[in-house]
Amino acid sequence: MGSKELLNEFTLLYNNINSNAAPGLESFEISQLLTKAQGEKISNAFNPEGNKYKEGFDDSIKRQHDFSTIIKVQTLKSVSPTTKIDSRSLAFTPPDDLLFPINEILYIGDKVIQVFPISYNEYTLKSMKPYNEPYKRSAWRLVGLDGNIEVIPAYNDRKLITSDNTSYKMRYVKKPKPILLEDYTADGYSIEGVTGGTGYDFKSPCELPDSMQHEIVQRAVELAKAAYQPEEAQIQTQMGTRSE
Repeated sequence: MGSKELLNEFTLLYNNINSNAAPGLESFEISQLLTKAQGEKISNAFNPEGNKYKEGFDDSIKRQHDFSTIIKVQTLKSVSPTTKIDSRSLAFTPPDDLLFPINEILYIGDKVIQVFPISYNEYTLKSMKPYNEPYKRSAWRLVGLDGNIEVIPAYNDRKLITSDNTSYKMRYVKKPKPILLEDYTADGYSIEGVTGGTGYDFKSPCELPDSMQHEIVQRAVELAKAAYQPEEAQIQTQMGTRSE
């Protein structure tokens, strides 16, 4: 949907749900609500506890389709930080627009190494065991220092690493642009640093499919109602969790 369609749908739902009794909203306020609703919908989809089906991204074909427009694949650049969490690890710079990793593969020569994220607690527990290595053809991934990604391959795989035979590829959900309904440059307004000036596509201000955009508008209306009727905020929060 274009910016005018999003605005019209929001206004219609907002007036209907509130029987025209709600305070009017400026365009910039609606843009903020739509952007916040977009962020909530994405976060809930990737957090099984945040949606009604208790399913993660890989558990739902619908969800995979919903976010197909913001999935990217990128080969990451290796770095040599002065300090690492684990001396055995390889370090890489994550994508600037990374929101959620989906899957990751480390290539060492002709070997394909599956990369598995682990928490710091898991890393500590695994490191305390007699065999404190990943299994063959697998690697651990930690969020490293200075925002880098640290990947720890298994011992036998590490022995094969040279300076030019290793690469790291990530499939991930990128952070979508904020949903702006008009250009706010002259007003000095911005959302997430974006004003809607030159280069912003108002014909497609939301990067998600139309089916998701309707859900985002619905959630934005719920957030608007909760803002002016605080006593209903808990109800609206629950509505957001129940919706897809």
